[in-house]
Amino acid sequence: MQRGWQALQYDVKTAFLYGPLDVDIYIQRPDGFEEGDNTIVCKLERSLYGLRQAPYVSNQTLHAKRSTLGFTRIEKDCGLYAVKEDSEIKILITVYANDLVLIGPGDLCNRVAMKKKDDFQLTSLGEVKVLLGVEINIDRQQKRITFSQRQYIKEILLRFHMATCNGAKTPEPSTVLQGALGYLVAGTRPDIAHAVRRLGQFLAKFDVTHYALGKHVLWYLKSTVDYGLVMDVKMDRKVALALYTDADYANDPVDRKSISG
Repeated sequence: MQRGWQALQYDVKTAFLYGPLDVDIYIQRPDGFEEGDNTIVCKLERSLYGLRQAPYVSNQTLHAKRSTLGFTRIEKDCGLYAVKEDSEIKILITVYANDLVLIGPGDLCNRVAMKKKDDFQLTSLGEVKVLLGVEINIDRQQKRITFSQRQYIKEILLRFHMATCNGAKTPEPSTVLQGALGYLVAGTRPDIAHAVRRLGQFLAKFDVTHYALGKHVLWYLKSTVDYGLVMDVKMDRKVALALYTDADYANDPVDRKSISG
């Protein structure tokens, strides 16, 4: 945003159907074929939804296309590619299944998208608003980007029949519930990380007490459904990634091994 770049999202139609197969796979004839008898089968020339190798083939196909356009893979993130000039990034591209996002100057993003349309069917979705369940609100006037998961929180509450529950002011407090909450922690809600970590200690032998703790986290999410991560990128500020850790002096009383990092 500081550079005036855009984050444009595209939908790759039938993303798994473009890649050629390097193994022989045969399937029964689809309905509608009238010639020949039922002993005739079809050989797949390209990837197909449902094949175990379909995600890999799709990724390799997209990787090859990105390489021909001058993109190179970022060392620390295999799903992120960039075009660089004199070590300076000019444009970024990332693909998750059928979601493609181009980040860079608007005109350059559009030119890259047009080149990719030579090989793939792309539908422009405009500036990115939702990616992998994370809602992205880009406020150019305030120079601020907010990441949240409001809809996913509401889906969790519905799944556990707590959509109408009362809210809770703090996050402290079934394996399914812990997994759902863990996805939030990894996404946009680090404020519940401690409670979810505690809940995860009892996955092998949880009871109603632990489930009650999980429900308390849901009550907290009910009260904070609109919370998200805000990235303030005003021009007068230098954007830098900072990481802080806080050891707990091995708070496991049994073997004194650290369980929180």
